[in-house]
Amino acid sequence: MLLILNHYVAKPQDIEQNAIELIDKAESSLSTDPLASIDLLQEAKSIALLEDEPKTAARALKGIGTAYFYLGSYDSTLHFWTSSMQKLEPFKGPELADSYNNLGIIFQRIGEIDSSHRYHHKSFLLRRELKDTMGVGHSYFNIAALYRAQGNYKSALENYLSALRTYELLNQTNKIGETYNSIGLVYLDIKQYDEALDYLLKALEIKEKTASKHSIAKTMNNIAGIYYRREEFDTAEHYYIKAEEIFILYNDWRNVAGISSNLGNIYKKKEDHPKAKEAYLRSVESFETFNDPEGSALVCNNLGAIFLKEGNYPQSEIYYIKALENSKKANALPYQIIAVHGLSDLYAAQGKYEQAWKYESERVALNDTVFNTSLAEQVVELKEKYEAEKKAKEIQELKVDSLEKDKKSQQQKNWLWGISIFSFFAFSILILIINRIKLKRKLSEKEKERYRLNTELQQKELDAKNRELTVYAGNILQKNQFLQQLTDELSDLQSKDEKEIEFRKLDSLIRNAVAADDDWNKFKLHFEDVHPQFFQRLKSQFSELTTNDLKNSAYIKMKLSTKEVAVLMNISPKSAKMNRYRLKKKLKLAAEDSLQDFLEKF
Repeated sequence: MLLILNHYVAKPQDIEQNAIELIDKAESSLSTDPLASIDLLQEAKSIALLEDEPKTAARALKGIGTAYFYLGSYDSTLHFWTSSMQKLEPFKGPELADSYNNLGIIFQRIGEIDSSHRYHHKSFLLRRELKDTMGVGHSYFNIAALYRAQGNYKSALENYLSALRTYELLNQTNKIGETYNSIGLVYLDIKQYDEALDYLLKALEIKEKTASKHSIAKTMNNIAGIYYRREEFDTAEHYYIKAEEIFILYNDWRNVAGISSNLGNIYKKKEDHPKAKEAYLRSVESFETFNDPEGSALVCNNLGAIFLKEGNYPQSEIYYIKALENSKKANALPYQIIAVHGLSDLYAAQGKYEQAWKYESERVALNDTVFNTSLAEQVVELKEKYEAEKKAKEIQELKVDSLEKDKKSQQQKNWLWGISIFSFFAFSILILIINRIKLKRKLSEKEKERYRLNTELQQKELDAKNRELTVYAGNILQKNQFLQQLTDELSDLQSKDEKEIEFRKLDSLIRNAVAADDDWNKFKLHFEDVHPQFFQRLKSQFSELTTNDLKNSAYIKMKLSTKEVAVLMNISPKSAKMNRYRLKKKLKLAAEDSLQDFLEKF
């Protein structure tokens, strides 16, 4: 090294240029040969630091971090990306916003969700301050991906749609395709397959014209997922294998691992357990190599399910617990729910009801967190909001159109009046009358159209509330059915077990959970939102009605069966029938009168 320096002493600008050339060369081979890129970038960093060029040094550090990212060494990635960000902070430019964005991505990958949110938000604010519209779109997109990974699908869709509007404004066709693909995945997650396929086909159509084969393979992989969920397994397998062939050409072993998991799902559905386990084990080994706890949690849940079905309880327990640990590490609540549900089923199958109840309680608590209201209903609500905005815009356009036409008609009337005072006076009056009739007719038609649009909006809101009420009632019903089933199991075991007192305590706890008023209070809020003043009107006419009568009236109005009402009220079907008979008497109805029809009027 000293001999080389003696032969040629570079000028500062030459050294700087050499550093940039090294970085350019390294960046061209980051994904294909990351180790060689690291050597070039380390040399470039040393040159830049020697000449006090912090931006160039930051770019080299970022490249080193990216190389480690491709190698799956996320701790090193975080170290070098953080060092790059620190070099850029004094400048407050777009490079710093990109650096914040990258830190948001790596923190998400290693499961530090709060830090990921913080850096994505910092990137968004800086890009907005710099009026970097494209960068703002990227921030929306990455924040949406973070919400989707957490199972917060409503927020994910909101941010994806914001990204889509930004890319459409900038006419970024390739980014539009990527966003269509991601929106399709959100609908896929919540099992709205028609909407998912619609967005993914739009994405594929755009990508086939603008994107690389690698990007096309990703969308083909997603489309295969829809065919899988439709149980068209041969078609799904065909698409997965086509996508896998492309990923292998690109040495994208992470996506190859994902497809191994997907093929395992197909073989699992076909009851080919040996092939399924082979594919899953290959996949989970790859995910652990890449230090991807979320991917590992997904596959471990599937392995746990297969071993449970085969009756291999020890292996099932190993993989479900492993899935639970990884899902917590990645803060992936949907996979955490699957894991605790699987553990509940596992322990119930072994007769370990106390442990089964523990994990079932955990699943219910997680569901309350992630699905406080039905996720599908939330997305429908969001979709309806966008439709509402569209309808409102149409109404406004109709109003503007009416005013413009009215204005033009008035100008035409004045013009005809001015040039036709004498000879065409009668003709002008006739034209004016005809125009007024036409205008009134058009205004009437447009007013009807506005009324129709407003009516549609109101109906959509009512339908959404009705769906929300039905979903909530179903959740309560499902919980009470499980608790009732567990109570029955305990009753059967009670006479056989010496620990009768402990069984009675557990039975009492379960019955108290079924009889809790909290479910009713939450249900009542949803019900009154859909049917305002129902209880008030009923009580005002029939003051002797009890709280149980009002509950019964609400369930009957929702057209729930006697058996379903019995479960919800924690009583026997016979008692539920007697409650209906007593309620009918209190409402002063004859035997032949329909209780359902009577309550529909309130």
